[in-house]
Formats: sequence, structure tokens, C-alpha cells
Amino acid sequence: MNTAVAAAPPLTAVPPASLAARYAGVRARTVALAAPLSAEDAMVQSMADASPAKWHLAHTTWFFERFVLATRPGYAPIDADWHYLFNSYYQSIGPAHARPQRGLLSRPSLDEVLHFRAEIDQRVITALQAGSLSEQAQHQLLLGLHHEQQHQELLLTDIKHAFWSNPLQPAYREDLAVVPARALPLRWLSSPERIVEIGAPVWPTRPTFAYDNESPVHRVLVPAHALANRPVSNEEYRQFVQAGGYREPRWWMSEGWTLCQEQHWEAGVRSTPTHRSAISVTSKPTPTHAGRTPGCPPNSNGRPPPPAGRCGVASPIPITSTRAGRRKKAISSSCLAMSGNGPAAPTGRIPASAPSRATSVSTTANSCAGSGCCAEAAAPPRPITCAPATAISSRRRPGGSSPACAWPGMPHEFGP
Repeated sequence: MNTAVAAAPPLTAVPPASLAARYAGVRARTVALAAPLSAEDAMVQSMADASPAKWHLAHTTWFFERFVLATRPGYAPIDADWHYLFNSYYQSIGPAHARPQRGLLSRPSLDEVLHFRAEIDQRVITALQAGSLSEQAQHQLLLGLHHEQQHQELLLTDIKHAFWSNPLQPAYREDLAVVPARALPLRWLSSPERIVEIGAPVWPTRPTFAYDNESPVHRVLVPAHALANRPVSNEEYRQFVQAGGYREPRWWMSEGWTLCQEQHWEAGVRSTPTHRSAISVTSKPTPTHAGRTPGCPPNSNGRPPPPAGRCGVASPIPITSTRAGRRKKAISSSCLAMSGNGPAAPTGRIPASAPSRATSVSTTANSCAGSGCCAEAAAPPRPITCAPATAISSRRRPGGSSPACAWPGMPHEFGP
């Protein structure tokens, strides 16, 4: 196999003015997403797997300073000490503050972080307009924009968990419209066993952006399977909980059941009996962290269809709960808001079967918000099976470790 690395094409198709406009737009969007938060909100870290909004604002800015501006000879950082605070997993360029302790960083303040962003933005725009960034720096700038969009999603999912952890359950925004919806009738979409081509051409040797763990293009064998035409609905999930789904190990994979017992789950990680009675979808699905709420199809005694996949650590859709005499409150729910809510939805029963070992399953960012909430089963006439879906993530590895990687000296970040 030839693993020679082709030279990266010049960014002639992206004029500096266009790249500067794109940069400004992505950066402004992050600030807008954080705008509803107070300084106290922006510092909260509700669990070790989450990060404070202030840290997201700073880390994404640090990326552009470290990997774009600092490529120029003689560049002086705004504050060299912040390199340690706002690095994440780029171990090859130095140590980093431990993620579980990011919520302890009361300094720099939110105002200082926002000033940091504004200053770096001005420097990047000036460098683009002056044409002083190398081709590699411009490629890394484009990589940084996709990286920042990932953190926009993380900022929202992390603050959702923080607000859910607050007994007052404050709303992220009070102006989100409540849009009730009914689930589509459940149908199974069957697919025969086949060989398919997945993956993307290696960027930047090809013009279309793709992360290194999305490459190269390769062939895989996909077993015969059947996939539901929609995700599990709120009503189906509520039926699963009310039927004792969290008390019966037969609906769970072993890892999920162990966690359920250790943490004494009685319902969805993000739900309570009060919340489940009035849930409405309020925004577009967003990719989230991988979760841990597995389930399997119902059996012949009429038990409701449980949620399949692993979707319990961070809900993919911001939702609201309306309670009599009280204002709307932002809450989270495991797989509750994937489709359909409110009144009982007309759904078809999943064919009965006993749980068995499942075929492999994977999802994309556009299917079930990347969290694997779609019910999954083996193709008829084989027994219905259920399995956790593969989260969109990858193992950490040193930069340039993938075949034909165009960035042998560029470390890669995996995780928030």
C-alpha cells in the first residue's frame, strides 16, 4: 500500500475575505449561544464529563492563537499561562489542566475570556487581510472552525445538564416555542447483507473537509438488519418506564444494567414522573455525548417497546416542561424528545422476541442526533435484536498516525 502523503492543495478556492467572513460568523455564533448565560452559569461544571461554558469560549480561542497565530515567527501570546489552562488533549504541545477541575477556574473572569476572544479575533482577521498566514496556517484555521462548531454543540449539552442539575431547573431561554408533535406510525425498514463504501477522502489532500478519523474511504460488510423508520417516541419511552423497564434486567445490555443498579436509576437519567407528563420538542436535534440507556424490543406479553441504543448521558434535543401555575423550564430527557410527544402517539407494536446478541449498528450525526436512539433489529425472519449504537467518536491517537495523514506534526483532539 502506498502511504505517501500528497501535498495539500492551496486554498485558492477560499479567498482570504471569504475565509475571514466565515471565521467571523462561526466565532460570533459561539458568543451568541453563550449570551443567555450569567457569569455564574458560565462557570458551572455539573459533572466530570462536561465543561463550563467559559472554558469552551476560552479553549476555542486558544486553538486559534496556538495553531494559527503562533505559527508566525516571533508571535507573543496574550497570556502564556493560559496555554496550560485552556489546552485539552494536545499532550504533544504541553500539559493541560485536568478536565474534572475546569469548574474551579474562577480566574480568568468571563469578561477577561470575552476580551481574549475579541483580541484574538482581531489578530486573525488582520492577518488574513494582510495575507500573512501560510497555507498550513489557513488549513489549521479551517480545522479550527469545525472544531469550534463541535464545541458549540458541547456548550449547549453541557449547560443543559448544569441547568437540569439545579433544583430550580432554570430555562436556558424563555422564548423557545413549544411545538407539539405526534410520532409517525412505526415501520421497519429492512436491508439485506451487503458491502458498502464508507468514509471520506483524506483532507486536506482533497478539498472537502473531513476529520482524520472519518478517513480514508473504505469498504465494510453490513449484516442484514431492520431499522425503525423513526426514533423512539416520548410516549413509548414513558410506557417502557411505567411498565418497569428500569427494574427488569432482560431489557438491558450487561454494562447498562450494571450502571443502572450502581446509580439506582428508576427512570430516564433526565426525567422525573412530573416531567414525563408534559414534554415538547423545541429545537433541532444536536449531536451529543454518547449515552448509556440500552433497551430491547418487547416480548409477547404486550410490554411496550423500550428505547434502543445508548442515549442516556446527554439528551439530544433541548425540551421544555410546562407545569400548571409555573413558567416553562428547560429540562433534559433520555431519548424522550427524539420524535413525537404530548398525547399518546399512534404507533405500531414491535414484533415480539427474546433479547439476543445483536448485529453491529452505527449512526451518523443526522440519524438520531448521533446518539443511537433508533430502535434496531435483525432482519426478518431472524429474531428481533437490539444493540447499542456506536457513538460518533474515536480513540485518542498521536497526530499523523492515520494512513496518508497530511498533518504529521499536528496533534488531534478527541473529546470535549
